[in-house]
Amino acid sequence: MAITTISVDEVSLENGILVSPNPTTGAFSISTSNYTEEVTIEVLDVTGKLIFNTTENLSPNSVANIDLSEVANGVYIVNVSDLSQSHSIRVVKK
Repeated sequence: MAITTISVDEVSLENGILVSPNPTTGAFSISTSNYTEEVTIEVLDVTGKLIFNTTENLSPNSVANIDLSEVANGVYIVNVSDLSQSHSIRVVKK
């Protein structure tokens, strides 16, 4: 049985975060309509190990670019948070 992966940007409709492209070969961007200040972006592997960490100023018209080209293929969790809220999105690197 063959498994086909379709490339679809993952959007969290509840919190307005867009991760694109997802799945990714390494580089992807994060944009949001709900955050309007400094945010912390963390990328964790499935065991909870911190892979990447940055602080960015996000607004509805900006993006944060993340590069995971040096890490192994797999599933990662991207956490976007500020002082009042936190959201997580699954990212697949292949």
